[in-house]
Amino acid sequence: MRIGRNQPCPCGSGRKYKRCCRTRHEIGREATEAVDRAARASGAPLDHIEAHLRAVGRASTVARDHLAAGDFEAAIAAAQRVYDEFPGEIDGLELLAQIHEKRGAIDEAIRCHRLILAHVMAMPDYGPDAVDETLEALRRLGAE
Repeated sequence: MRIGRNQPCPCGSGRKYKRCCRTRHEIGREATEAVDRAARASGAPLDHIEAHLRAVGRASTVARDHLAAGDFEAAIAAAQRVYDEFPGEIDGLELLAQIHEKRGAIDEAIRCHRLILAHVMAMPDYGPDAVDETLEALRRLGAE
């Protein structure tokens, strides 16, 4: 059954679904699709890939929770751990870019987006949409 954006969130928070768990559920669906694609492309055991993506997701959630609470220092530390522990993923860099942008450190956000761009251009798993999104973020931030 599909949950409507404006319906109460099924978690019981009393908030609308779009303002509560929708993003988390969409990320979960995207992660599942990424697992399927990665498994088909690499031939690696599906359970190994799922465990890796769950670990990335858990580590990323810690950084997002700190960011939502406005604790930028803890969010940066958690995002840096994601980046250090999962160097083949762009999640840590994306989190760092978001955190730096929210705290007004635009030069740092641009630096992170440039690293993301280099990563997605070098990895065939990322399509042109990832490049376009990163270029758009750089334009939005006023990068030259």
